[in-house]
Amino acid sequence: MGPRNEAGEYVGPAFVRLLATDADSGVASVEYQIDGGEWMPYSKAITLRDPGEHTVTFRATDVAGNVSAPQSIVVDMEGEGDGDGEGPEVTAGVGGSRTRDGDFVGRATVTLTAVDEESGVDRTEFQVDGGTWQRYAAPFVLAADGEHVVRYRAVNGAGEVSQTGEVTFTILELRRDRCPGSDVRPTVIIDGNDSTVENFDDGEGCTVNDHIAQDDEYPTHREFVRHVRQVTRDLVDEGVLIGAERQLIITAAEMSDIAR
Repeated sequence: MGPRNEAGEYVGPAFVRLLATDADSGVASVEYQIDGGEWMPYSKAITLRDPGEHTVTFRATDVAGNVSAPQSIVVDMEGEGDGDGEGPEVTAGVGGSRTRDGDFVGRATVTLTAVDEESGVDRTEFQVDGGTWQRYAAPFVLAADGEHVVRYRAVNGAGEVSQTGEVTFTILELRRDRCPGSDVRPTVIIDGNDSTVENFDDGEGCTVNDHIAQDDEYPTHREFVRHVRQVTRDLVDEGVLIGAERQLIITAAEMSDIAR
């Protein structure tokens, strides 16, 4: 049930109502699943909102425990971008400690932002690695190692659905965190001097800022700069930094007032 466009697609929400009868022992329960998902108990009309073609499968169990053969119907919802409006604008940001290759170390935080200046945003949804769509409420964390694909979309107050966006990233397993409570500022900053170099992770939970350790005790400013020269040389050798980035960090250290 619900309004349809000229192509026969449902526009906005569509409702599926189920009715089961059993003349012998009576109906004990009715269940349904959407697009091959989990079986769920039926208690009221099933609401479909997501664009695309959906298969609703249903079955009933009588009081004697007999289960009917599953039956299915296909419901075609108006596709993304088929409506008169463009829908909300949705963007995704992924944060966390990263290696030079762009891989996240140990975990990554995904933040979604949706904007609709006309009718406002009704809801934002996301899907992780092909799983079920979930309503987005706040930034969420992924910690499983490997490559991940997060898809996202939003619906505005007029029922228009945005284009589905997608972001792909990799998380490296952190077997041993050598720097708990790591300094994960976006760039390498020494005593307020921003080197503009990205604060890369070495793959073991320690960032460049952690290696510099500006809050440690140094007898003189020269000793601190010497320390920075040494650790950045090691990081270049390990492939965490390149030579030009090392020089920018050394300059920031020389400009600092640490141990003066």
